Amino acid sequence: MLKLLKHITAPILAITVMCAIAPMASADEWGEPMSAQFSDGWITPYFGKEGKWSVEVRKSVDGQRYLITDPYHQPGFTALFPDGTPNTDEPHDIIIDCSDPMYVTMELTELFTFKPGHYAGNAPQTIWAQTRATYLEAASGYDRYTLIDAGLNSTFTDGMITLCSCAVGFSADQYQCGSTLATDGRFHNTVITFATTGITSTAVGNATATPEYFTLTGQPVAHPLPGSLLLMRQGNNVAKTIIR
Repeated sequence: MLKLLKHITAPILAITVMCAIAPMASADEWGEPMSAQFSDGWITPYFGKEGKWSVEVRKSVDGQRYLITDPYHQPGFTALFPDGTPNTDEPHDIIIDCSDPMYVTMELTELFTFKPGHYAGNAPQTIWAQTRATYLEAASGYDRYTLIDAGLNSTFTDGMITLCSCAVGFSADQYQCGSTLATDGRFHNTVITFATTGITSTAVGNATATPEYFTLTGQPVAHPLPGSLLLMRQGNNVAKTIIR
């Protein structure tokens, strides 16, 4: 029996924003498969396990999204649970949006379902994935610049997607998902490292981009005053700066 270490309940309306599902992608939206290493930060740390295994990745034709093909049916993952726990009844892909390499997001993803009776009662238990930035942005109203400043932003750089501070939602209802710490009391990253060369982010040229300014809470500042401590975003770089 798993023990839920931490459960956060947020208003259904807020969670609905977080859990909005994009339309299902058609097969012709994706290019040829590429190899990558998948380091799970959602579920294996919860069991006190560590694991990295090979997965298949496809890039969208618009070059901004990546589809991780059913990582929880791959031998590298199932080998961690020789007793068949957790149980995956049907394939589930993970789709990641890298259009902003400094603030990568992931479509709401159902990872798998625990066997009936394994987690709670006799009902199957569905597991959903999210990152702390996604959760905090939707459930608590944090804006992306505040989350970037706090280091909770997921990124895509040098052929590596890092989904920061991952959380697992245990619920039969995706709109009621809570969040769960790993056995060590921490949130872990999920990392997808491409084995194929030439996979780069779609970053805007930072040196030539027009700077944008925001308060530390993420409010836009049209006319920065000298001496102000602000967040400056230029291209896909975000940093604190004092206006001179």
